[in-house]
Amino acid sequence: MSGNSNLKIYLYRGKDRSGQKVSGSVSAKNLDSAKGLVRQLGVAANQVKKKRPSIAFSRRSKKITPNEVAILSRQLATMIRAGLPLIKSFEVAAESTTQAHIKELVMSLHINVSAGNTFSEALSKHPDAFDELYCNLVAAGEISGTLDIMLERGSIFQEKAILLRAKIKKALTYPITVMVVAAVVTAIMLIKVVPSFQTSFASFSAELPAFTLAVVALSEVVQESWMWVLALIGATVIAFKVAKARSETFLYFLHRHSLKIPVVGNIIFI
Repeated sequence: MSGNSNLKIYLYRGKDRSGQKVSGSVSAKNLDSAKGLVRQLGVAANQVKKKRPSIAFSRRSKKITPNEVAILSRQLATMIRAGLPLIKSFEVAAESTTQAHIKELVMSLHINVSAGNTFSEALSKHPDAFDELYCNLVAAGEISGTLDIMLERGSIFQEKAILLRAKIKKALTYPITVMVVAAVVTAIMLIKVVPSFQTSFASFSAELPAFTLAVVALSEVVQESWMWVLALIGATVIAFKVAKARSETFLYFLHRHSLKIPVVGNIIFI
């Protein structure tokens, strides 16, 4: 298990058994091991090379979706229930999919379990695909001898989570749309409408209300510095995404305070 820290990522391109072009990545100690893993995936590779260090925005291997996890879980549960050994179930699952990223994941599980790790330990090496609850379910199934039942249960949990996310997205679509429209209307007002009234305001002999003066001042700032405002917004969004992807501390902070948001926090908690 300690040797996993020495693994390197190798990118490959080639054709699968059906003749379709595929590409992906595998983790291995050296180039020869990587080529062997690619052959186990059923890929005739014309290129296998070590992945170079890259910045946060470089393209990464396709991430397995919750729906794909649910399908894989049910597939493994069915084969185990039919009496197929876990290792053989991995091989069948890898053979039955045309998705390179799923093949890569399944073969990684195959390699880890073959090396002496438990199934739950192999799953925990892929936190992007299998959360802590899923890994604990599988661990309980291994201990109790009910792995097929726990995999089936994990599949059900994944499907319920998918439905819940869909409902939340649907519920949030309207308020998000309203906020976007409001932001666009506000920008148009500040850039186009308010300037047209500035000459009229200047001809008033009476002192303008503080709120009106503030709106005029804000309009002038937006007109003069709109490029900087857009750049600041863009930089903030990019920094947020990078921090969210690379910092567990920031992610914990974000989730913790998201739960305190009125109404929305209750939805997220559910």
